[in-house]
Amino acid sequence: MRNDEATIGFDLRSTVPDPGWTMDRRTRFLLRRDVASVRSVDPLVWARPLGLPPAPEAAGLWSNLSGLFAAAHALDHANAMAVRITAFEEDGPTPESVQTIGPALEKGNLLGYDVADYDLLGGLTNCGYKPGEAASLAPVWAPLLNKWHLFDNPGDATAFAAVTEKRVPEHAPFYAYGIYQLG
Repeated sequence: MRNDEATIGFDLRSTVPDPGWTMDRRTRFLLRRDVASVRSVDPLVWARPLGLPPAPEAAGLWSNLSGLFAAAHALDHANAMAVRITAFEEDGPTPESVQTIGPALEKGNLLGYDVADYDLLGGLTNCGYKPGEAASLAPVWAPLLNKWHLFDNPGDATAFAAVTEKRVPEHAPFYAYGIYQLG
């Protein structure tokens, strides 16, 4: 975790590969089509487990783990993982924005950095690519994406956010978000 990353919330996501990622959907929404399972801050891209009630906080994330686990208490957690979502702050995190996550969970394992708008609409995986866009963007950006279709380098995610703002101005601005697997 960079020192200017602040936790914006927590969520529970499915670990079962989504069968909805057909070749047609991959062609339209992914720059790297060979990934086994797509991860994203966008819950329309990386689904929550069935039966999980909506989060009461902004952007559909829980502000703390205890609230998330209380909401998910009746769910079978065998096919789910808790995640921590972070965002970057230009001047570093403020004391109010940093969430205490406890020593047992530590900071989590980084899955990668995603690109999305303020409401977590995935700019990397949920704003369709026209065939010409995909053909020009994939050679540059696909090699920078990991096995989850996320960036390993936060600078690459930030740079792609700027590209996405020009490509999808109706959802701009876009930001880089970190996704950490907890537990």
